[in-house]
Amino acid sequence: LTPSIESALNAPHRSFQVRLEDTILAWAGWERTLDIRVVDVRATAKNGRLIAQVPEISVSVSVRGLLQGIVAPTSLDLIGGSLQLVRRKNGELAMTFGDLTGEGEDSIRDAVFERLIEVLSAEPSPDRPASYLRRVSILDARLRIDDRSAGVVWGAPETNIILLREDGEIQGTFFTQLDIGGSITAVNGAASWQPNSDIIRIDTEFSGVRT
Repeated sequence: LTPSIESALNAPHRSFQVRLEDTILAWAGWERTLDIRVVDVRATAKNGRLIAQVPEISVSVSVRGLLQGIVAPTSLDLIGGSLQLVRRKNGELAMTFGDLTGEGEDSIRDAVFERLIEVLSAEPSPDRPASYLRRVSILDARLRIDDRSAGVVWGAPETNIILLREDGEIQGTFFTQLDIGGSITAVNGAASWQPNSDIIRIDTEFSGVRT
């Protein structure tokens, strides 16, 4: 299954390629999805440089799809690894995988996260197995918030993000614990946006803030 999953996650003419070290199957019966554990997932640039790495991904695919010869992921759970939320000097926000701090390959690292959003936003098509994806979860990740405009960096040792495609829009929930000067502040909230819109609605709550 490894080549089929790689094919579903990759796309031609991309600035990066996804490679998997190993896959482990788990099946709970005909009425359930087939769960696949993918170990050591890496995204590499065209020059072979590692730009993102996730220790483990849980992939759910439909058994019905497999019986038709299609490996179409319906959900991805990215477990562990690192994330960066970057506010660039021009005010742009970007989410990237990995904990690299240089700016030289930002556009390539952005493309990895953008590829997930693009796949999650696509209309289902038998010609594009990844377009059947409905949920992407990022679990137990280390988050680094890099505000390059203010020159401030925060760490968040535990972060969970869940993205769902519902009724033509992408809905997300998130939870993280910010380490601000040794004090832990919990942040949780929800967001939603239309795939073709530049407007994102976000509701956020903070707890444990010291004043």
